[in-house]
Amino acid sequence: MGNNTYMSNSQANINANMHNECIEIANLNFTYYGSETPALKNINIDIKQGEFVVITGMSGCGKSTLAMAIAGYIKDGTQGELQGRIDINEKNVSHCHIEQLAGQVGIVLQDPEAQLCTFSVREEIAFGPENLCLSEKDIISRIDVASKRVGIERLLDNDINQLSGGEKQRVAIAAMLAMEPTILILDEPTANLDPNGARDVLLTLQKIKQTTKHTIIVIEHRIEQFLSLADRIVLMEKGQIVYDGLPTAGYAYYQHLFNKTDKKVKESLYAHKKYLKQKLEENTADMLQVMNVNIDIDQKRILSDISFNIKAGELVAVMGRNGCGKTSLFLSLLGIYQTRTGNIVLDGKDLNGIVTEQRAKDIGLTFQNPNHQIFEKSVYQEMILPYSFLRDNPVDDELISQLLKELSLDGYKDIPPYNLSLGEKKRLILGEVMAYNPKLLLLDEPMAGQDKQHVDFLMQMLFKHCNQGKVCMVACHQPQVVFEYFDRVLFFDDGKLLYDGKPLLVFELLTENGYSGYDSRCGHNEW
Repeated sequence: MGNNTYMSNSQANINANMHNECIEIANLNFTYYGSETPALKNINIDIKQGEFVVITGMSGCGKSTLAMAIAGYIKDGTQGELQGRIDINEKNVSHCHIEQLAGQVGIVLQDPEAQLCTFSVREEIAFGPENLCLSEKDIISRIDVASKRVGIERLLDNDINQLSGGEKQRVAIAAMLAMEPTILILDEPTANLDPNGARDVLLTLQKIKQTTKHTIIVIEHRIEQFLSLADRIVLMEKGQIVYDGLPTAGYAYYQHLFNKTDKKVKESLYAHKKYLKQKLEENTADMLQVMNVNIDIDQKRILSDISFNIKAGELVAVMGRNGCGKTSLFLSLLGIYQTRTGNIVLDGKDLNGIVTEQRAKDIGLTFQNPNHQIFEKSVYQEMILPYSFLRDNPVDDELISQLLKELSLDGYKDIPPYNLSLGEKKRLILGEVMAYNPKLLLLDEPMAGQDKQHVDFLMQMLFKHCNQGKVCMVACHQPQVVFEYFDRVLFFDDGKLLYDGKPLLVFELLTENGYSGYDSRCGHNEW
């Protein structure tokens, strides 16, 4: 281990029970082109065959960069300057082509769409085994096993482009499992999944650990759900490993360093509750009215008879399993999906017949996949892009600088946005939408890929926005965050609005009706 790393006293006991090293990393340093700060600094770590290792740390600390380097996607002279050595099963990664590593290392990226390359789910899972020149019988068998492990058998004949973000993530995991690599790397595997989907992934990993000799590396912020599976926790900070040891001690250390609730977010929450109480007592008109809306895509009904009203100042969570219609609701509000029947009224204006370009002046949307909204060559240029199109006033450089600082992106002003981590990209997209201050914010999974501190910063920004008499609607799979901070929950199931109410009431109804993962107590004791 490097001198900057703490190793627990009991780590030697773990190592003694494992097989030979399958991953050896020595003096690894990496700096992206255009960045003055190294993404990885003096990384020294060995991982043995059969180990289950969780790598965690704040957003942008280098976790994903390390994962990509292990898998052979980052080499010296490709995206930046790399020094040091990575050996996989005693082979130097820098001397291996990607195809040589494919049968040894499988990686599921933070952005699953980046590695999906076929049209149907079945074809996607078959793609890897086909390129290994396996027999048709073996390919069919691997499709069957992999799809069952992640619970997507019902999706095998579906078009990938019609899947939700969470469903695409499970397809990517299944495609990786079908390759049967000895090393499995999963980058934020539960970030976009509903509680049931996350549980299925955890059970899958538990089964793999118990029945195979795979080495499993999980990159994750919400590490409490992996504590029972992990042999080790590796904690990173600013590109360095600062802890490598037993999960229980590692979790405590993580909580101590990163998981404290910011005092400012509590103050912002109190101010927001006070503001909203006053607005509700004034009994003002609804800011948003959705009345009997139906949406059909390719002659299939995806939203059925949706009706709800939202007052100015409300912070509303939109929840439900992957594929239930959350994203479709957002796209219909913005006009990307046309309503078959029904009406949408924003601040007294009927939106029927108003095109997306006009709606976008009052409605800001961030996609689940931030790569779909990134167009410019630098972070600063990206931040000002929507403002330039949607507002007549000159760009307020002071406001942009303030937002970049609040979003912890001020040090990346001149670098390409695609060099950012998923969490950083999500914060960038949020910042560029908030810069032009629309009446209605629609945020699709903004907390995915964010650590606790950045979620707290995000909530402060949302409270501030709502306290201007505006509305925020947030698609979210984290009941604990919703319970603690949100005013209201709209819970969807199979294209229908099932429950509408305060988080405590909705979570109790969900638990009573057999929906797991929505215990109303979750907000008090875990993030």
